[in-house]
Amino acid sequence: MRGGGGGGGGAGGGGSSAAAPAPSVSDRDGDGIADDEDNCPTVANRDQTNTDNNVTDGGDACDPDDDNDLILDAADNCRTTRNPNQYNNDTDGLGDACDPDDDNDLIPDTADNCRVVSNPDQTNTDNNVTDGGDACDDDDDNDNIPDTTDNCPTIAVANCQVIGTTQEALMAMVSDGYYILNASLTLTSWTPRNFGGTLDGRDHTVTLPSGTPLFDVINASATVLNLGIRNTILATRNAGTLTRVWTNGNSTVGTVGFSGGLVRINNGLIAHSYATGSSRRSDAGTAGGLVGFNNNSGTILHSYATGTSSVGDNGRSGGLVGVNNGIIRSSYATGNSTTGEDGTSGGLVGHNRGAIAASNASGDSRADLGAGLSSDPGGVSGGLVGRNDGNISGSHASGNSESGDSSAGDRRSRPLSGGLVGDNYGTIRNSHASGNSVVGDQGLGGGLVGRNNNNGLIDACYASGNSGGADSIINGGLVGWSAGSINKSYALGNVTAIVDGGGTNQVGGLVGLNTGTGIISRSYATGDSDLGVKRGRDGGVRSGGLVASNNGRITHSYATGNSRGETVDQLFGRIQSSGSVGSLVAENNGGDISYSYATGTATGATSTSGGLVGFARADGNVRNSYRVQNTGSTTVGDHRTLAQLQCPTMANETCEMVNTYENWDEDIWFFGTSTELPTLHDLPDCPSFRPNCRH
Repeated sequence: MRGGGGGGGGAGGGGSSAAAPAPSVSDRDGDGIADDEDNCPTVANRDQTNTDNNVTDGGDACDPDDDNDLILDAADNCRTTRNPNQYNNDTDGLGDACDPDDDNDLIPDTADNCRVVSNPDQTNTDNNVTDGGDACDDDDDNDNIPDTTDNCPTIAVANCQVIGTTQEALMAMVSDGYYILNASLTLTSWTPRNFGGTLDGRDHTVTLPSGTPLFDVINASATVLNLGIRNTILATRNAGTLTRVWTNGNSTVGTVGFSGGLVRINNGLIAHSYATGSSRRSDAGTAGGLVGFNNNSGTILHSYATGTSSVGDNGRSGGLVGVNNGIIRSSYATGNSTTGEDGTSGGLVGHNRGAIAASNASGDSRADLGAGLSSDPGGVSGGLVGRNDGNISGSHASGNSESGDSSAGDRRSRPLSGGLVGDNYGTIRNSHASGNSVVGDQGLGGGLVGRNNNNGLIDACYASGNSGGADSIINGGLVGWSAGSINKSYALGNVTAIVDGGGTNQVGGLVGLNTGTGIISRSYATGDSDLGVKRGRDGGVRSGGLVASNNGRITHSYATGNSRGETVDQLFGRIQSSGSVGSLVAENNGGDISYSYATGTATGATSTSGGLVGFARADGNVRNSYRVQNTGSTTVGDHRTLAQLQCPTMANETCEMVNTYENWDEDIWFFGTSTELPTLHDLPDCPSFRPNCRH
């Protein structure tokens, strides 16, 4: 039984005995890492970071020397980067070993060519990446001469010399040397010499006796840069390179030579330079605010002049250049330009035979007209250029242009004035004028060009200034007299003349007289054409909204301004029956007019006043052209009501019971909405000061 009971008891005892308890886990710092696995068992550090990987001194949280460089963390300027030397170049509290910008020049060490020398400009004269930038390179020009003993530490030339503060040092220059000016100089006496080397003024100045240039001839091999000249000009002639050179002295030449504020004659390159003094030639010579004569090989870039330019009778004067045969680009002039009798004056250039691009003039231009005894024009003035035989593009003038009266009354030599160009034989593109143009007795004047000759081309240009004159004038809002081509151009200003005298006076909103070879296409005028003659004779008045007299061709053009022409009897003060007035053309003398219209009124006291054309010769042709009904008494040109002109929204559309614009070209015209007049495509932008301008 005991045995049986024991057996049962043994079985029963095994089923009821208690389970053994689980072993306890110690985490004294409560960071979730068991003490036997925690590298800082008494300091919470769940990330277990251990920078020096030293298991004996624990993780960073409990290691007094995280990087194991024997510098305690409390004193270590790179706590987690080993740096026992504790170098700290910029003393900013962060050692070089862990500082991303050791010299504190805001250039990261990985990109810094002088890591421990501050040089935010990163200048590296020799472009040698192995020896670093100039700030830490002991031979900046890499000429094997240490900077400490190198005359020119940044220029690798054997004969480089530094000019000190004495006149003798400048006098010792040789023609082909390389010189650096390290201080401004004043010379009490000086003899100009030829120069073929390099002179770097380092933005210092040389003051010379008045009227004495520093150089006579600057040869083609020469470079002059970073230099100012006081009291005089730089040189008589330049064939080299001038960069960042300026002068403030006046240039005055008597009866021989050219006058220029910087140099008299330029055959080389002038860039980023300027002159502020006046330039004057006393007789029939040439003067320019910067250069007197810019020769075929001469180039002027990014330069300007602010002084006045003037010449005597028969001379040529320009605010920047007197005569240009070369290239002028991105340059300007602000001074006034004037000539004596029969001279040629331009706000930028007196006479241009070369190329002018992206340039401008803001000074006034004036040329007087004298005896008028030659077949050449006298008294030629332009806001930008007096006479143009070359190319002008992307340029403008904002100054006024004026040409004086004829003392002899010889019509072979008429004064010419244009807001941009006085007399044009060349090409003018993408240019404009905003100044006013005034022409004297017998003159030809225009808001853009006074006279546009047979080979002259005006393309994509406009004028916004007013044009006027007195006595026997031919004047237009864009061009006074044109035998050339005018394309995609327009005039916004008014043409006004109150004439005290007889003769034939012609004013047009766009052109005064368009000759037999003249072509006007895709152009328009919005200004008024207003001509009043106090003492006139029969046939003395011609006023047109677009053109006064047309012998040539007008196509795809329009006028919206009003035209008026009156002649007053000199004895009795009454309006005489003389002259012609037209809302588009005053007189069409055998010319051709097509695909054009006018909306302004035409007012005059004669039977040839009003309508599209005031007077039309039988051999002329007017087709597909219209005026607004009831603008005058003549029947030349078809008339339409304003609604009929506005209604069509495309060519060949029958609207308001008529097909007004039959065969008009939609690539040229934009017909707009049913309440808008047609306008022209692809014309130059309207000026910002005329927000209501539209083509």
